[in-house]
Amino acid sequence: ITSLLLTLLIRRLWALRKPRPAAPPPPPRPAEDIAREKLQALRLSSYLEEGMHKTYHLKLSEAVREYLGNRYGFDSLERSTTELVEEIKARPLPRALFDELVRLLEDTDLVKFAKFEPTVGESRALLDEAFRIVDVTTQEALQRAAAAVPTSPVLPEDAP
Repeated sequence: ITSLLLTLLIRRLWALRKPRPAAPPPPPRPAEDIAREKLQALRLSSYLEEGMHKTYHLKLSEAVREYLGNRYGFDSLERSTTELVEEIKARPLPRALFDELVRLLEDTDLVKFAKFEPTVGESRALLDEAFRIVDVTTQEALQRAAAAVPTSPVLPEDAP
């Protein structure tokens, strides 16, 4: 009995000695959730009321750029606006949305680099545009848009 207990104890200690596999990491959060969270935090911030227009537009630009990079799978934060626009051109975006995105990036660049100071209303409108861009480019929104495109009816072969 002593040797049996000793064997069981040794086995138990040996099993405890082996590292157990770590639990798998949680799945990555959707890019649109992260972007909406950052944009909402910006909406609730007091940057504009405190006159911190550059900080506001920098954070707005970073949230949109990070979203685009995460959404389409490329490094977006280290690219210039021109490089980012070139990358996005290859993506399936409607022309009007592409133009809106380019305008948003250019407007935030004006504040960041040219010391342009838009009104509070203009700044908030840019934030609304950023929310819209995120909402329209989610995977689900693009799938709904593709499904909504009318298709030609299939005619029988003997139709005139």
